[in-house]
Amino acid sequence: GTCGLAALAMVHRYYSLQEGRRPRPSERQVLVGDELAAASSLTLAVLGKTSAGAVLPRSSLLELAKTRGYSVLGEMFNISQLADLASLEDVGLRATVLRSPTPHQVVDLLKAGVPLIVPFDVGMDGEPTVVGGEHAHYAVLVGFFNCSEHPACGGENDLVLFARHAWNVKPLHLWSFRQLQASSRQLESTSFYGRPGDGQVPRSTYTKGRSDLREPKCMALPPKGPGSNRALTRESLADQILVVTRRQSQERNK
Repeated sequence: GTCGLAALAMVHRYYSLQEGRRPRPSERQVLVGDELAAASSLTLAVLGKTSAGAVLPRSSLLELAKTRGYSVLGEMFNISQLADLASLEDVGLRATVLRSPTPHQVVDLLKAGVPLIVPFDVGMDGEPTVVGGEHAHYAVLVGFFNCSEHPACGGENDLVLFARHAWNVKPLHLWSFRQLQASSRQLESTSFYGRPGDGQVPRSTYTKGRSDLREPKCMALPPKGPGSNRALTRESLADQILVVTRRQSQERNK
């Protein structure tokens, strides 16, 4: 899917609205695939801004991802490459990858009004699950509360995170930090590319039966083992979050 691009589109829209600017008619809507309609209706309500569709000048995220050789259908199995897309001049954001994030780091960033993009395995209900990375997905963290300070938690001491993602299963997901961390940490591998390095993307439900697709030129994922039909995502995806902030006005005007 194109969930990583959809998440980035939501964050871009959030910052555009913070600046109080309205998209010009000449600007093109970001095309992120089938998830666009869902992504366009999501709101970053906890941060106090509404996402009514994401807009970027000149080119779409999907086109940028394909042109740079990061993706063939919008899939993003390397969070550093997603950071690179966010930091392009056409997108106008700044993005850094935070590895093994702690609860304190997540809270401090959300308090500062910074939405966080996080990869995890997603279940059919839209909630984090544990399937070794086969259902890797992205969500945007938009808020939190400390469960130890809330009577509804029954005394459990855990950080609860508010999240949104492109499936639009719920208007707002509530996940414990430990639940999300457990899902993110085990993003081991994917079968999307089949045998890495053979140049082919195998026909599957992910490709909607297409057999004419080639590996993106900058895929950079090693095989899980000799002759394996799975690509490792442990280093490129697991236990990492993307911290996306605005570029300063002087940077954007250069």
